[in-house]
Amino acid sequence: MYNSLEQKRKFYVLTIGLLIYLFGSTILFILGNVTNILSREYTKIPWILNGLLYIVYQVFILIEWVILMKSIRNED
Repeated sequence: MYNSLEQKRKFYVLTIGLLIYLFGSTILFILGNVTNILSREYTKIPWILNGLLYIVYQVFILIEWVILMKSIRNED
């Protein structure tokens, strides 16, 4: 991604959304295993946060789709 900063950014927003979701999900599941050992009352928090991260990822997909549709309409 760093090398493509000077080029035209195709699917840039989608890539950022995917990276945010994957890093966040990985960290949540690692911490989720630790909280499962420590206390039973915190077991649903990682699942809720992962769901929120997935919704954020879907919003990034929507933003990328809107950007692509605008560029297609401008070409016509």
